[in-house]
Amino acid sequence: MEKTLIKGAIYSFLIATLVGLLLFPDWGTEPSGGRSLIPPAWSAREYILRLLRFDALVTLMTLAVLWFRSRIVLTDKRTSMLDFLKGILLAFCVGLVILFVFSFLLGGLR
Repeated sequence: MEKTLIKGAIYSFLIATLVGLLLFPDWGTEPSGGRSLIPPAWSAREYILRLLRFDALVTLMTLAVLWFRSRIVLTDKRTSMLDFLKGILLAFCVGLVILFVFSFLLGGLR
């Protein structure tokens, strides 16, 4: 159980970091359609903190789903590595969906 939670936390943190880099770009393009970069809207410290907050939220949600999933046992058979990876991926996706629904309800990503 403990190994599952630790692995889930590590993998979800790494995946959330990669997803966060896509969702929170530090540079943008000019509205005129040019390819030149404009300065970021926030400082490097704010960007890193924003990314870490996103990572922490996704990791905590993934851990909660994994913990809840471990409390509900539908069968007595042992799970394979493929089932474990499916569970991690499912927990991560459910966590992302919950995060996006709450962020949409609270006013969107800023």
